[in-house]
Amino acid sequence: MSKELNLEDWQQQIGKLIMSCTRVEYELSKLYKIWLSNRNFSDDSYEEKYNKSIGISKLNIGEHHEMIQQLVEMKKIATHRHLVAHNPVHYSNESSTWRIFNLKSNKESIGLFELEVLAERAEILSLKLSANLRVLIR
Repeated sequence: MSKELNLEDWQQQIGKLIMSCTRVEYELSKLYKIWLSNRNFSDDSYEEKYNKSIGISKLNIGEHHEMIQQLVEMKKIATHRHLVAHNPVHYSNESSTWRIFNLKSNKESIGLFELEVLAERAEILSLKLSANLRVLIR
């Protein structure tokens, strides 16, 4: 592996992941206005927003609607968003690759290939979720 960092590839995938998560968060804010109008969206943590949205969606559209599984999967992807958004890319001598490491614990990391796969899935899911939410939440 090369010790040379291809910053553009990292930027593209980081941007795709963060924009996908942001797209879903925007749609969840609209869900709150319609189905959780007694709650203030900005008062809930990132994880709570997903938990509450999943719970209220199950009540309104049923547990087996495809959107529920999409929300659950997007919530898992969103945990990686925090890693990617709040930590820099570092060179790992152990693996001879560039990775994003969790600076607090150093236990969690992601490489460019993993990030590409995750960002692609997040983009697809975010578009599906956005469409589902716009149809269901009027």
